This record gives sequence, C-alpha cells and structure tokens, in this order.
Amino acid sequence: MSFLPRLGSPTMYLNTVDKAEAFINQTPDFKVNTVTDFCKPGETFPPSSGVIGVWASAYLAYKKFLESDKDVLIIFEDDIVISNNFETIANMYMSELMPIWDFFSFFVPDDSLFAYSEPEHDLGEEHISKSYQQWSCAGYAVSRRGAEKTVADVESRGINCPVDWYIFNFRIKKEENQIKFNTFTIKPQVYRPIKFLLEAAQYSQIHNGSTELLSKHP
Repeated sequence: MSFLPRLGSPTMYLNTVDKAEAFINQTPDFKVNTVTDFCKPGETFPPSSGVIGVWASAYLAYKKFLESDKDVLIIFEDDIVISNNFETIANMYMSELMPIWDFFSFFVPDDSLFAYSEPEHDLGEEHISKSYQQWSCAGYAVSRRGAEKTVADVESRGINCPVDWYIFNFRIKKEENQIKFNTFTIKPQVYRPIKFLLEAAQYSQIHNGSTELLSKHP
C-alpha cells in the first residue's frame, strides 16, 4: 500500500468499558445512543466497548480527512490480505462511480453475495452496483461528501448501530428519519481485491468480539 499516503489518524483500542467511557467523556461531540432490542429482544446497543472503538476510529479518521486536501479516504479493517494489483483495480472500479457517491466498498463477504438483485442493484456498469451487503468494512472508500454527512449526523443524533450497518443503510430495528447514504460496491461475480486472512474474519463479529461487554459492566 505504499502508493497511498497515510492519514495519521489514531486507531482507538477501546477493549474495556472504562476506555470506552473515557473516550466518550473526553469527546463530547461523539454521541452514543442506547438502543434497546436493537438486534434481537433483550439486546442493547452498543453491545461491547469494541463496537464503540471501531466507531471512534472511523469518526476521528473522517474528521482528520476533512481537514486535509484529499478527495478520497480509504480505510481497511479486520484481518485481510490486499492484492498486489489493488491500486489498478481500485482505480478501475471507482472510475465507474457516480459523483453522488458517499461510500464504496471494495469487498463483499461471501455470506452477502446472495442478497444481490439485478433489478434492484444493477447500475448498468461493468463492475459496480448499489450496495447489497449488510456488513464488513474490510476495505472501503469514503468521499468528502460521505465523511461530512457522517460527522454531522454523529455529532447531532449520535451512533445507534455498528458502523458497517450504518454505512450500508442496514438496520434490524428501523429508526425514524434514518440517514441514507449513496453506497456502492462490486457485483457478486466481480474480482475482489481484498481477502479475509485465513479463518480470522469469515462472518460478522458484532456479538462475538473479545472486547468487554457493556451490558456486564456494574
């Protein structure tokens, strides 16, 4: 990835409740909502300190990106391998994007491929489509427009779901006036320039992370 300049934004390892609460208290613009039954009955958002850590890292990166003179921010998460031709592939895919794009995912996990519907998602482009995945921020691009919308929403209404659900406009529990992004990704049959490393991240870890559960905090 040497062709990409580094943003220099911190990664927030909020692996305990105390760390998560400290970040929230020290960052008053970063608002966190408590959502009951957000995924299933009895489950509360945020389910763990790690979910807040991922959000905090993205939020700080978006803000720092907006302070720069760059037009696109690329973020990688999880245990992944990047193809040697990533730069060429990324440029080719992103050349098909509409000017209105907010987010673009270079990767779709295997368990989301089934959700693609040509009548609903096809744009008439060779490689890209409207997004159809529910999760995974393994590798995605953010436009200045997308970052501005997200920062403004987080600082006004606050987070109320995991960051990938947020980016891909997915909710199990719908909220009133849910913000919607112009999010695009690659078609199911298209080459993916990102792969999960071994068995490290083959399915959503929203409820199975190793970080401390907020609900168990006294």
